[in-house]
Amino acid sequence: MTQKVFALDTKPGIQRDGTVFDKEFYNDGRWVRFQRGRPRKIAGYREIVNDMAGPSRGIYVLPENNFNYIYNGYSDGMQLIPINNIGIGSGITDITLTDFTPSANNLWQFDSLFDAGGSGNELLVAHPGQNLSLIDSTINTPVLAGPTTGTTMSAIGVFTIAVAGSGYTNGTYLAQPLTGGTGSGATADIVVAGGIVTSVTIVNRGTGYTVSDNLSANIPAGSGFILFVNTLMDFTSLWQHEVGTDAVQGGNSNAIESYFETNDLGWVSGGPSQPSPVGENRWLRIERVEPDFIQTGDMELYITGRPFAQSTDETSDPFVFSPGTNKIDMKEQRRELRLKFVSNVSSGDYQLGKVLLNATIGDVRGY
Repeated sequence: MTQKVFALDTKPGIQRDGTVFDKEFYNDGRWVRFQRGRPRKIAGYREIVNDMAGPSRGIYVLPENNFNYIYNGYSDGMQLIPINNIGIGSGITDITLTDFTPSANNLWQFDSLFDAGGSGNELLVAHPGQNLSLIDSTINTPVLAGPTTGTTMSAIGVFTIAVAGSGYTNGTYLAQPLTGGTGSGATADIVVAGGIVTSVTIVNRGTGYTVSDNLSANIPAGSGFILFVNTLMDFTSLWQHEVGTDAVQGGNSNAIESYFETNDLGWVSGGPSQPSPVGENRWLRIERVEPDFIQTGDMELYITGRPFAQSTDETSDPFVFSPGTNKIDMKEQRRELRLKFVSNVSSGDYQLGKVLLNATIGDVRGY
């Protein structure tokens, strides 16, 4: 065993520009931040909803009464998702917008204000400007406003009543399954007046439909009603970050890979603890690593490096260590040498302390 012990003391931060050899900071990392100058895994994230209309073209967060009201503007309308302070959502509400033109170019801007001289309500102000493909577009679109408590109107549709039909029994038919087309699962609230369909509000958009599908519904007495699909809505997810340690989506929880890689620790760059403009033309041999982590779950250590700055890296097999591991024995040497620590297990977490390296001068030989 070597008589010299070195403390790993790479400078905090990840330097991705420049060459690998010319660095005093960490060479690489993923899902890692620095605290007290040491790498620490970033916390996990959890999916709140997965059927929010998308892609989102503007998000506004309004904190009020222990809730965060998330307003999502997309090409064909706006949605509201109330979320409490622990990240639990209470469903998606489609907001009806009057004097609004659905467009793939809509980009949303939001603000809120208190209507002191009028209704006394807090108002949400929203502007869907058609600027996605042309930032200086001159198309005039109105500014929309309404009380933050008001969600009474139906959603903006992405369909057209192609044929209103005839002979139907007047009434309001809730959550009627829509038939036909290439998809399934769509339902709608349908209003019949004067024997014809006068209003359709999509309740569930279903899946698998295509543009130009003709849909209908089984409404009493009449016939001929056709609903034409003009456009389709993509769905996106809303996530809560800094929750636990894993990626949680629905009932599935997956590990998040987090790693960091040191700068070059070889003798030619000054040694494991201190970069120096004058180095020894010798190989660095690592015989033992003494981990110092606040750690949950197993981690892996890789030794990587090369004989010259522009040579190909050679990486060792993983050395797996647990929270109770006192030492990792090995016989690895490189002329230019780096350490890579990886956490990629469910519920895995870590904070780096001061790792000690048992290192000495290695052989002078090729790979």
